[in-house]
Amino acid sequence: MTAVVLDANLAERIVRLALPYWKIADDAVVVFVKHRENVVFRIIDAEQQFAVRLHRPGYRSDAEILTEVRHIAALGEHGMSVPFILVATTGSPLVHVLHGGIDFQLDAQRWLVGSAPMGDIDTAFAGTTTLTTTDFRALGRVAAQLHETTQQVGKVPGYTRGAWDAAGLVGPTPLWGDPLELRDNDMHDRAVLTQTITALRVSLGQASTRAAVYGPVHADFTPENVLVVDGRLVVIDFDDFGDGWNMFDLATILFFYTPDPRYPSFRSAMLAGYTSVRPLQHDEPALLDDLLIARGLTYLGWTGQRRDEDGMEFLATDVRRHVIALATEYLDSSARQTRT
Repeated sequence: MTAVVLDANLAERIVRLALPYWKIADDAVVVFVKHRENVVFRIIDAEQQFAVRLHRPGYRSDAEILTEVRHIAALGEHGMSVPFILVATTGSPLVHVLHGGIDFQLDAQRWLVGSAPMGDIDTAFAGTTTLTTTDFRALGRVAAQLHETTQQVGKVPGYTRGAWDAAGLVGPTPLWGDPLELRDNDMHDRAVLTQTITALRVSLGQASTRAAVYGPVHADFTPENVLVVDGRLVVIDFDDFGDGWNMFDLATILFFYTPDPRYPSFRSAMLAGYTSVRPLQHDEPALLDDLLIARGLTYLGWTGQRRDEDGMEFLATDVRRHVIALATEYLDSSARQTRT
């Protein structure tokens, strides 16, 4: 498929064409929110507000999107604090708009009025976050509640998503791209990354995928994707959701806080919150350490595919250097364990 440039004007036109499918007024206010893999708009219609997501053509199949939104809806029906998914007049949560010969996919949910993200990546990585150990205990509890609820829900009919398993994280064609292809890597970086990937292929390839430790996970569980709404925490943005180890969500919570001197206390608090709801299996603590490194590699793979896009410099420089340092430490630790 020829790449489609979704500039703001085109994206808004497509969204406006879709509004009638959710019985939203034609003259509703449409406000741009963000553009990553998808374009998200805030829709204000009288006293109601909605979030409409316009998917990048060719990025997700209908089955993948339907799996995601139906999973979110099922979580909500089982008491998990997640966004409320809208069903279109067609009876489906997925809407199609044909424009310029291209079939665009859209879905919508209620906007969480008065919400604010729990944290952000920039202050996390800089060590200036205002989050406390109390907040990390709360994040741990919410992650455990999500995993418990997901196990109750199971897999929705027609379940189709990618997997954050050994192949998806460190296989020959990882879900988020090959970290070795990031052009900022020098020879030393590539050597460290190659050794780390090799080690992770062994450890993750041997890790259990039994239901107690593995299943559908959020896969982008950063504090940016946990909103505070009237004192409660709501988990949003399941765009990367798919099969994986439960510890992958905990690794995602922690990764950008690893440079902070308070990281050990944050990690302990998060695990304390998690285990207050869901006990850890005996093999999960070691798996968390592996997945922290694998999580870092995914960000390099992601950046390598989008190096010339806006906002990639931070990942290609600061985060890349940090991942190399973590990987070096990981390899040293693995070597010491082998010798003993």
